Amino acid sequence: MEGQHSFIFNEALAGIPRPNDNITQTHHLVAFRGARDIGKGTSGDVIFVELSSLISSGAGFDTHNCQSLLKGRGILFADQKLIANEKTARLARVYASDDGSIFRMDFAWAMMMMSGLNVLTGYQGQVRRNCSLALVSS
Repeated sequence: MEGQHSFIFNEALAGIPRPNDNITQTHHLVAFRGARDIGKGTSGDVIFVELSSLISSGAGFDTHNCQSLLKGRGILFADQKLIANEKTARLARVYASDDGSIFRMDFAWAMMMMSGLNVLTGYQGQVRRNCSLALVSS
């Protein structure tokens, strides 16, 4: 079973960006990290952050992100919320102290779990202005 387990995880990781990949290859992950919160400060003030500067600097999605987050330097509001809860803050500390392998395994597991949610796509899906509210069928 151990060989099968490794095969499943290797297969799951095949199309997933590694945490140390260049951010230009992983820019679509911003959607998972709370793109709707870009520019919102915790006080309600609007703060403009040039995310393209992160891309042009060659920053990667890696342990550096979690280390910065733990230092109070999270770029997105959703990032900062991760350390507001002890359970998720504990994960951020684990990811910050690792070489990225724990994050990759957790990310692969999350993607496998999400693939089983039976998301409606195409004509069966919905386009929503507020993702947490289902559209009423007419």
